[in-house]
Amino acid sequence: MILVVKDFFIGSSNMTKTYEEEMMGFKITNDDDSTDLTFTIHGITISIKAKETFDGKFTPFKTVTIQSNVPYRATVSAPFNGTEHDTTPPDEVTDLSVSNVTASSLTLSWSPSSSNDVVEYDIYQNGEFLASVSNTSMEVTGLTQQTEYRFRVVARDSAGNQSTGTELIFTTAAEDTTPPNLSITSGGTFSETKTISMTTDESANIYYTIDGTEPSTSSPVYSEAFTLTETTTVKAFAKDTAGNESSIQTVTYTKIGIVTDGLILHYDFTNKAGVTSNTISDKVNNIEATLIGVTHDGSTDGYVDNKGLLLQIQDYVQITTNTSPLNQLIELNGGFTIQMISYDTNGSHWKTEDGKFTSAKSGSFTKYQKTDGSEGTRSIDSFWFVDNNGNSQSYQESVNPIGSNAVNVFTLRINEDNTASIFINDAINQNGPRPVPSDFVSYINSIALSPLQLRRNYVGHNTAPEKLVAFVIYNRELTDNEVKNNYHFYQNKETLEGILVNPSNVQLNAGESQRLSVQGSPYRFTELLSITFQSGNEGFVSVDDNGILTGIADGETIVSITAIYENQTFTEYVNVTVGGQVVSPPSSSRNIVGMSINRKTHNLKVGESFVVMATALSSGLLYDIFYDNIVIWESSDPSIARVQYGVVEGVSPGTVTLTAYDATRTYSESFNITVVNNTEKSLSETEIYHVHPMDYSIKLDNKDSTNTTQGIQNALDYAASNGYKKIVFPKGTYLISPAVRTIYPPSDLIIDFGDSTLNIELSELTDKGYKMFYFTNIKNTKLMRAHVYGERDSTTIQNSVEGCLSVLIDDCLNTGFESCTFSKSPGFNVITGTLRNRYMGKTTQSISVSRYNFEPGNIDENGNIDNSKTANYYRYNQYMDVSGLGEYYLLGYTQGYHGYPHLRSRLYSIHFYDSHYNHLEAQMYNLQYYNYPKPSNAKYAKIVIYQETTPSSGDTDFNGAVAFIRTMGMPRNCYIRNCTFENNFSTGLAMTGGQNWMIEGNSFSNNGGRMPSCDVDWEDGWEHMVGDILMNNTFNSKIGVIFSAGGSLAAVNNTFNKSTMTVWSRTQNFRIFNNVFDGKGSFTNDFKTQGDSVLARNILTNSASYSTGIHHSGASYKVYDIFNNIVI
Repeated sequence: MILVVKDFFIGSSNMTKTYEEEMMGFKITNDDDSTDLTFTIHGITISIKAKETFDGKFTPFKTVTIQSNVPYRATVSAPFNGTEHDTTPPDEVTDLSVSNVTASSLTLSWSPSSSNDVVEYDIYQNGEFLASVSNTSMEVTGLTQQTEYRFRVVARDSAGNQSTGTELIFTTAAEDTTPPNLSITSGGTFSETKTISMTTDESANIYYTIDGTEPSTSSPVYSEAFTLTETTTVKAFAKDTAGNESSIQTVTYTKIGIVTDGLILHYDFTNKAGVTSNTISDKVNNIEATLIGVTHDGSTDGYVDNKGLLLQIQDYVQITTNTSPLNQLIELNGGFTIQMISYDTNGSHWKTEDGKFTSAKSGSFTKYQKTDGSEGTRSIDSFWFVDNNGNSQSYQESVNPIGSNAVNVFTLRINEDNTASIFINDAINQNGPRPVPSDFVSYINSIALSPLQLRRNYVGHNTAPEKLVAFVIYNRELTDNEVKNNYHFYQNKETLEGILVNPSNVQLNAGESQRLSVQGSPYRFTELLSITFQSGNEGFVSVDDNGILTGIADGETIVSITAIYENQTFTEYVNVTVGGQVVSPPSSSRNIVGMSINRKTHNLKVGESFVVMATALSSGLLYDIFYDNIVIWESSDPSIARVQYGVVEGVSPGTVTLTAYDATRTYSESFNITVVNNTEKSLSETEIYHVHPMDYSIKLDNKDSTNTTQGIQNALDYAASNGYKKIVFPKGTYLISPAVRTIYPPSDLIIDFGDSTLNIELSELTDKGYKMFYFTNIKNTKLMRAHVYGERDSTTIQNSVEGCLSVLIDDCLNTGFESCTFSKSPGFNVITGTLRNRYMGKTTQSISVSRYNFEPGNIDENGNIDNSKTANYYRYNQYMDVSGLGEYYLLGYTQGYHGYPHLRSRLYSIHFYDSHYNHLEAQMYNLQYYNYPKPSNAKYAKIVIYQETTPSSGDTDFNGAVAFIRTMGMPRNCYIRNCTFENNFSTGLAMTGGQNWMIEGNSFSNNGGRMPSCDVDWEDGWEHMVGDILMNNTFNSKIGVIFSAGGSLAAVNNTFNKSTMTVWSRTQNFRIFNNVFDGKGSFTNDFKTQGDSVLARNILTNSASYSTGIHHSGASYKVYDIFNNIVI
């Protein structure tokens, strides 16, 4: 008899099943680990033990009852009366995948079996049945973090046939111990209402209060933006699904109004759209003013909207300040404040009808009585103004420009001592209270003697229409804070008028990128915008969340930019063309005969970048520093690796060919790059060492620096000596001291401080210098989530030295810092260094290249003497012993300040030989100061240089050395990612050595005090600083970045907020593109070079500007200025 399955069910409680037809077979599995269950058929009760299965036949039955409170699976069968039995298993499921992976759960998904009789899918975990489902996905819970699991999905048809099953092996994530990042609308002042929004970077509940009490999980849960109408303090924290809680944030929103104490005149020109009256009364004494020349045509002047009174160049407002009661209330002597508030401020602010009291732009003139009884004119003005952040700018840079939709408040304040101050918005004149003239007796109260005219055009000051918002006079000296209060009051009344997107037209080639700048109008709304980008055709151009457009394939499309602020939505469009000749390459001034690759890599990971370098070779003299060097880079497949201005980025796994062309594309040189996935090996718990502080006498309460400092070192040493891959310190506050010892991290170790604070204690070394953490002679080490604070708050610039180093890193490989803070250092803070003649802790050989050993002639690529080329070719006629070098080397004058004092030829070729003088390898057309690999079995070497004459000078201390071949112990392929550098006396980061640094995603703020007083300074490593990349960072200090020297340095996709970038002319072949310079820093951005460099696709806004230049007068090289956008 053949039985066929008629029913399958699962359960975990009592159940009775009844059927219309007669059944004969019954199969049941008890899935519990310990408890029995029973079932009854025909009055017969049978017990099934835990993890056992019953499978049997009965006389025909129509009812079965299960008695259970544990999980089970059951199948009911009936006789098959047909002639053919289905024994064919269904087809397998496909595309089995995992998503939503956490430490304890994941979701399995698959494409269904193609068989049309599949009824369910059985899921197995590590070989044991887990569940049966009818759909094509299942959430699996109750898993263990960082554990490998094997899942199998089996298709089952209506006849009970099962497929073999599709398997997948996956490892769960580490336990989530990271609290969510909570963002709340920035605090500050508001005039009428304030909308508050809160967001997190992951799924989380936000609990908040608005009554000043501490929030808890019993507090209201944030669900949508809410509006405040009064001064309020909001406190909030976020709690994610893993139970991690953020710290409580406290934000205060203060409602302000215009200052009223001492207010004697207040004209408000707002909220009068459509009014045609040519008179207006003030709000204090009901003094009527007259609008002169205003036609009220609804468009060109008058109250065309609610923002204020639009005045053409010749229009003005006249106030009878010379009549009662104003002429009795106004007194310039002993304290007086006058403010004019307007949009599109330009030219004249006011003048009295008799011309004796005037103000325009950044100055004012008024009459005064001299000691001899005569009348004099006092000028009150300033060129420089200092804002709340200490930034110094000219009046023109301080005033919000025409078309910005931002309000300006110009303030003239006569102080109680009769000195005077000028404000533009919240910035005060830098030259301090302007003293009275030496012959000053008193002000002549011209404003009380003659009518006052607002915006009266005199001596042609007015250049454009202006919109008056308000005008106020106080018969006292307002304090600085009161002046600024009024400015913020009117600023808060601004409304968002739209967005500005630059550039609006973009041309790209496949693989090239262009960053977009999106600003609110007025600008202050920019940081409040929620911005999204959308490509009209992603087959032509892609756009990421940061507004970076990337060319994919030839075509034209638009990119839409949508910005949302509260209930307002604005959309703008950018036209994008991919393909064609984006920019015509310049013509070379020399006869090119070939190309050479000087810096390359054959391997990249997805997301990694590398700076490549090539040199065009000309007939006669191959290359000279005075020559141009025009190179066009191209990738054979930008979807695998794209290249822009010589910066290569890995995009997806595969192999591509990178080609360097000359300007005419006649000559080229190529090499291959293989891109692999950027995967980080997960660690098992047995590879992670969790530090128990008591074992090392470490304190977590900011005490006992002696034991804590030594304990940290002991824990690091223990983890390294026992083969651990990662060490985790518990979260706490660690007090450490360089007077106890320097901490030396070991190789091959991830050092995780779990977001702890590490405070460097003030010590006797603060005025001498120290190294707190010293990374040297190590590889593959990462410091993460350590927040290191120096002793700046406990000392002064005078009582500390620049040599106070929180971190020094030299002679390292693949080592770096991630998600750390480096703050409040009195010295250079974090510094990179170089050890001469050192390789991973070992002393190496120094080889002097003497000027006396050069002779005319060449050595060909096979190592043969070539006397066919003697003009501009000079070969070394001695074998140099290079066996004492490390695995890499560089050639250059690495003494003192480096440079090229004796060897003009930037290019050189080097030939390596074994101990029997057999030629091993030729490295053709290397560049001075760049690192290159030394063949492992090389014993000797010779070089060829390319210049018009043999070297005529050399270092007399080293037998006329023009250069040295050395291994320099420097950081190589190291990184700093997602770190914060702030509030340091000298620099945030001092780059004084290394090649191929990646500095990415960091934030720099308020770094400065002693020289060089900036965020990042490339300096004392000079020319051997090569190939470093500065990408996706934000700079907020007045001086952001300095490139003092170096080669093939790149700055890409960075943001400079009122921060300056300076490139000294010693720097060569830099690539600076897709950066945003928002506002002016300490001075104009300046980019100079001594070799062809690229300045491209940068956006400069809010008075930021730039200049370029070259090191050698008369040279043909230049800084190539490509598609840079200056936005006023």
